[in-house]
Amino acid sequence: MNREKLIKAIENDKSTIDERERSIKNSSYVKGYEGGYIAIILIILIRSFNSDTFLHDLGMVISGQAIFMCYYLYKSGRNRRLNFSLIIFVSILFIIFTYGTLNHYAII
Repeated sequence: MNREKLIKAIENDKSTIDERERSIKNSSYVKGYEGGYIAIILIILIRSFNSDTFLHDLGMVISGQAIFMCYYLYKSGRNRRLNFSLIIFVSILFIIFTYGTLNHYAII
């Protein structure tokens, strides 16, 4: 193998992402989402103690994010049965929080 072919082979190998890097990247996104969820859940708990109606808005945000995250994991083939059941459960929560928000702002 001459020098140019070897350099091209090394450059092609550098441009591809291996499974370890992809796994680390996916797990870091999951940890980032979990941190965001914890912060929003804390805000929801604080607001619910004060009986603030902003609780429904935050519930919509967190359940909407959870639906998309579970759907992504469902499509990628990870724990399909669990993620499908979570999609159904969180969708019901999203509808409940949406109704509360729409009721608060007198839309319905």
